[in-house]
Amino acid sequence: MKSIKNLILFFIFGFLFLMPVSADAATLYYSNGAGDLDWANLDNWWSDSGLTVQALALPTAGDDTYIQASIDVNSGGPATVNNIY
Repeated sequence: MKSIKNLILFFIFGFLFLMPVSADAATLYYSNGAGDLDWANLDNWWSDSGLTVQALALPTAGDDTYIQASIDVNSGGPATVNNIY
């Protein structure tokens, strides 16, 4: 009986660990707050349209972005986002 219980627990926990995990997409706002026109500078990105909450990460492929200033440089890797507005 103990081996059946262990087998059931193994499948339950195995199933939980194999379930896909997805992160929610972010909406980020670029405003050139750092004054360097650089896409890859986190100081240029905000989490709210009022530009009061600093973004915690640069935009990624699943994120929507609103560009509110010129971008002339990307000192980071290739930029890929879901939408640019």
